[in-house]
Amino acid sequence: MAALALPSAVFGQRCYDRKQNTACRNPEKVFKIVRDIDKDECKYLCTTYPGSMTCYGYEYNYPLERCELHSSEVSAGKSSKDVDCYIGRKCDEDNSKHSATYTKIDGKACKAPSSAPPARKIYGVNSDECKRICTRDPTSENPDCVGFEYGGDRNQPCELYSKGKIKGGKKKKDYNCWVKN
Repeated sequence: MAALALPSAVFGQRCYDRKQNTACRNPEKVFKIVRDIDKDECKYLCTTYPGSMTCYGYEYNYPLERCELHSSEVSAGKSSKDVDCYIGRKCDEDNSKHSATYTKIDGKACKAPSSAPPARKIYGVNSDECKRICTRDPTSENPDCVGFEYGGDRNQPCELYSKGKIKGGKKKKDYNCWVKN
């Protein structure tokens, strides 16, 4: 039983039907994997995915913190422990998007106060995706993001800072620190 999800451009905000302990499948087997990310961030990326890819749904593997963003029609697949499939659909009500502005500090890594927790690292995302994760809905279970660092290459992690006032730190080639205003 396949559930058709319309592209987000058609109706704006996305909602998802959860298929617990079930993997997602799509006939074209086209999806993007993002690692070291929580479920709320995975949902946010699918809901706001830019460019040519439309996200029709996502699969989240809890123990591996692994997100699959599916770019064609999604249906529930095989039973799979600790994996949930979220199939996109039109929301019944309009949920407004949250936005934020940032100050970019070119060529520097971010520096947080010594009392702040270590930055959370997410691999496999670009700077726009990193920014969307930091800007995500503030009602999510995660602490608010105060800024992020990105190294200009998908092999380098997006580093999210959640507490304290961050600023530009030591000079680092191809790195930028983004401080939420």
